Amino acid sequence: MLKIFDETNIQTIKIVNQGTAPGVVVVLPMTRVKENSLRNWERIFQIAESSNLLALVLIDKTPFKQATTHFLNARLPSTTQVYILQREITEDLYDSLLSISIEGNTWIMQLHDDDFWSGTIELPSDAKQNEIFPVNFSIREKSTLNYLDWENSPPARINFTLVPRKFWTRFTEFASAQGGHLAASTDYTLNLIARLTCDKRNNLDFDYIYDASNWKKRTLQRSQLNRLSRIDGWSNLSGTDIQLLNRTLDALSCLYFFKSSMSHESFQIEVKKLQTSLKLSLRRKTFIQVWISILVLLVPICAFVRNFFPLGNLHGHLQGQLIAARLVTRVSNAKSFSEIKSEILKVKDLVFLPRLEKRFEFWINNIGVSS
Repeated sequence: MLKIFDETNIQTIKIVNQGTAPGVVVVLPMTRVKENSLRNWERIFQIAESSNLLALVLIDKTPFKQATTHFLNARLPSTTQVYILQREITEDLYDSLLSISIEGNTWIMQLHDDDFWSGTIELPSDAKQNEIFPVNFSIREKSTLNYLDWENSPPARINFTLVPRKFWTRFTEFASAQGGHLAASTDYTLNLIARLTCDKRNNLDFDYIYDASNWKKRTLQRSQLNRLSRIDGWSNLSGTDIQLLNRTLDALSCLYFFKSSMSHESFQIEVKKLQTSLKLSLRRKTFIQVWISILVLLVPICAFVRNFFPLGNLHGHLQGQLIAARLVTRVSNAKSFSEIKSEILKVKDLVFLPRLEKRFEFWINNIGVSS
């Protein structure tokens, strides 16, 4: 069975496991047509067949929906439901994933077509709804392959881990509560909460080789964080510090949302860790203070000059960077959650960021709230 949902069809894909045995849903996002991607497209149905998957969701973000054309001509696995979810390349992956609802004794995970993976995805018959199942995970660094254990893995590993319906449903409720648009750093938040609320079970007999080449150089890391914050909706405020701030506040809000699902001790420990991570180092704080001093001079000069010369969005960009720098500094200096939320409110009043309005409200209503 093959069902296609195009960009105009916002219907939620509801996947129900009617049986008692654990079922697996695998999601394959596709953005580019490359040699390695095509190889993975060819293999995905073989894995679906050998793993007896409950369902396979193909998210097609390729130009001209080339992936859809490819799979329309492919031989479908006999026992697996196959869905093609067509989405624009500009839509964040986790926003796309919110279109998937799973019910019954079901687990869900992702495979990315620019990585390498092989094996069989098969859950033990006694899998429980409070358990997550990692796969064998390695990172490719040029020609070197480094195997990573669970404790030393990057947050992205949670994407390639089977998480149960009970946890996934609660996480989608968290997404809905903050407006249905998830942060670009959602893998960080999802990883944190899954480790706190679920029990890790033994690795599956499935190998995943993650290509982390985009994060090897510091300059590329900064560029990526800046890009993610812009995609997320921070507009002229986008930058490394804003993205890191966004990641921490989002994780904090999710921690409070899942509070009842974890021990009081674990909750308190993680809250303190996240609070500490909001504090800037002396070196970074000094750099930002100097940058603020420069921006305080540049913004009014730019506002004056644009009356005579076209400057495009330069004034808006500099003004946004000034707001962002002040926000990051003031949050770092805040002594309580009330002060942090006050700073978020100030930004909310200063600049309209439509994609983030609901998230700001969610932060303000949830972070630091005891019940």
